[in-house]
Amino acid sequence: VVLKLDGNASAHVVMRDLARPESIVLDPKKGLMYWSTWGPDGRIEWAWMNGTERATLVQGVDGSPMIWPSGLVIDQVQKRLYWCDSRTGRIESVSLEGHDRTLLYDGGSRNHFPIAIGVYKEQIFFSDNVKGNIERLNLSNPDSVDTVAIEKPQIFGIKIFDNL
Repeated sequence: VVLKLDGNASAHVVMRDLARPESIVLDPKKGLMYWSTWGPDGRIEWAWMNGTERATLVQGVDGSPMIWPSGLVIDQVQKRLYWCDSRTGRIESVSLEGHDRTLLYDGGSRNHFPIAIGVYKEQIFFSDNVKGNIERLNLSNPDSVDTVAIEKPQIFGIKIFDNL
C-alpha cells in the first residue's frame, strides 16, 4: 500500500500472491522496492514502486534454504541487498541484479537467530530473535561476533545512518 502523508489517498501496488510478506526496503533512486515473503518457499522479490515488473530476486535452493527472510537492507556503495533468516540463522547478500548470492554468517550453528540487521561499512549489526541481544559481525573476520547491547525485549528493526 502506498499513501499520501496526510492519509487522504492510498493505492495497493502489489496485491496477489502475498502469503506472508515480512520486510520491505525501497531504492528511491532507481524507483524499486524489494520485499521478503516467509514460508517453506521463502523468497525476496522486487518490483517498480508502482507494482509493475514484479519478479523474484532470490529464493531458497537446495543447500541454501530461505524460510524466514527479514531485515532487508540495501548497501548503495556495494550495490548489494542484505538479509537475515531468523529460522536458519543465516545472514546473506546478493547483488541488486540477483547474482552472486553470498553466505556471510551461519548463526544457526552458534544459536544466533537474527531477526533484523543493519549494515555499516565492513560491519553487520543484528538483533538476535532468541537472546534479544544486539550483535556485531565484522565481515573481515566473520568468526568473531561481539555483543554490543543486551536488549529485552527483542529489537525487530535496526537502522544505521551516516552523514557521508
